[in-house]
Amino acid sequence: MPNNDPWSAAETLPRSAGARLRAELESAAPRKRLDLLMNHVRAHAMSVLGLPPTFSLDAQQGLRDVGLDSLLALELRNRLQSAVESPLPATLAFDFPTVADLARHLAQNVLLLELAAPADGPASDESARQTALDEIDELSDEMAEALLNAELSGVRGDRGERN
Repeated sequence: MPNNDPWSAAETLPRSAGARLRAELESAAPRKRLDLLMNHVRAHAMSVLGLPPTFSLDAQQGLRDVGLDSLLALELRNRLQSAVESPLPATLAFDFPTVADLARHLAQNVLLLELAAPADGPASDESARQTALDEIDELSDEMAEALLNAELSGVRGDRGERN
């Protein structure tokens, strides 16, 4: 007699998107987890809102300011709920109105991820310095040169004034 139970084959299926997201976040350094999750939330929000990939959605910008209404909020909640494989409240996007708020909530209260300590004082200055150095190390020579040229083009005249 054939086995018609759809769940019996679950072990042979590839990992779900939620499991991949969780694995990616857990394998990342605590200081990079929130940024990874913010990028994930931002991608879902931009897709739901129908924003072009060239749109710069700031992590602190209110999603309602860029067109999120109650129907789109539910769609965003559904996508994030699938991504984290955990039930989320229907009011999620209104309770946490920015990409940063949503990501922080998901990381701390749903995924229960350890995040880097908030920036406070000298220890965080060193952490920020190390993060900046790590990011610089990851730049290609061409990208570093382009960034340097862009920065230098912002300096005006021999008085060193910025534009």
